Amino acid sequence: MASFAGLLTSYMARTGVGDAEFARRLGVSLLTLIRWKEGVTQRPRYREDVLRCAELLRLEAGERDGLLLAAGFAPDAPPQSPEPVAEPQPREAAEDDAHPDMEGVDDAQSGLPQPVRPGSRKTLGIAVAVALALAFTLIAGVAEVAMVDDPDHPIAEDGESLILMAPFTNYTAGQQGFNVRGRLKREIDREIQKSGLSGVRTAHWPTRITGESYAADAGRRSGAAMVIWGEYDSGRVIASFTVPQSRTASWQQHVVDIDSSPSDLPTAINIDLPDEVRSVALLTLGELYLNEDEFDLAKKALLRALARPPIDAGTLAGLRYRLGHAYMGGRSADLDEAIWLFTQVLSVDPGSANAYSSRGVAYMERGREGDSTLPSGT
Repeated sequence: MASFAGLLTSYMARTGVGDAEFARRLGVSLLTLIRWKEGVTQRPRYREDVLRCAELLRLEAGERDGLLLAAGFAPDAPPQSPEPVAEPQPREAAEDDAHPDMEGVDDAQSGLPQPVRPGSRKTLGIAVAVALALAFTLIAGVAEVAMVDDPDHPIAEDGESLILMAPFTNYTAGQQGFNVRGRLKREIDREIQKSGLSGVRTAHWPTRITGESYAADAGRRSGAAMVIWGEYDSGRVIASFTVPQSRTASWQQHVVDIDSSPSDLPTAINIDLPDEVRSVALLTLGELYLNEDEFDLAKKALLRALARPPIDAGTLAGLRYRLGHAYMGGRSADLDEAIWLFTQVLSVDPGSANAYSSRGVAYMERGREGDSTLPSGT
């Protein structure tokens, strides 16, 4: 299925309307529209925005529904014609006479085996299939309720960004274990408090997580923004970050892999791992906020991550790129800072088309004399 970004770009090209004019008519910022078209924000937050796009682009019903589906929303339901009312059928005398004390009680309630009349086997098969489907639905519903009611199963509150932290699997062959989760939680909580992020909470997931599918399922059940899980042995620690809200196939998983000798394992777990995980957690949290157009919250998280800059040049460039987008929106937008950050990204990766495009949008929104005539490589 085509992506929302691809469909929107195609339909806008067909109409010939410019980005700035379309954003004005739609009632969103130019930055938001650019992020939709580039796929940086993979879907609008509100269904009404997609419907408004379809209206402005004069899409036909099929095109509108395709755009809704690509954005993750249900299509508009077609009007339903009233179903014909079946004529009442006379009851058979033999059936009435078989159980005179069961009048007014249907077959399912009676608990008695019912004769199958010729020509009704297909109906019976459909009835059995429906009954099985209902049974599975009830079982799934009970399991879901049991999961939600479990006091050890955290649930995100409305407007809250929940970070789940699972126990790390210990493969040290019977050696003494470490409270890896406790150390990570303490450090991340400290960074969240220092950055002033409100509405962010870390919580313990009750069982170990051994794969991305399990991590994504746990995150979706809890409504969590991020799930941190992993493993360690006598000389290696691996921390994984799964983002259940992501629509990508890999759930935007990030991995921190720390190799050490067995004698250095305590130092790696107590010092090296918390430092690395703290930066990745804040970076991932900032990315989540950007996807929701929460620019001020994204800025807080990313600035905190930048307080201890990553050593890897590519990771640092990615952090500055996201921070540049955070500075382009929100209550305290600073386009000068955004342009500087995108320029820093280009100094490391001169071929980054996304950085050139984002910097160009920042120049357009700043609107100073000469900004619109600057060449793309300046």
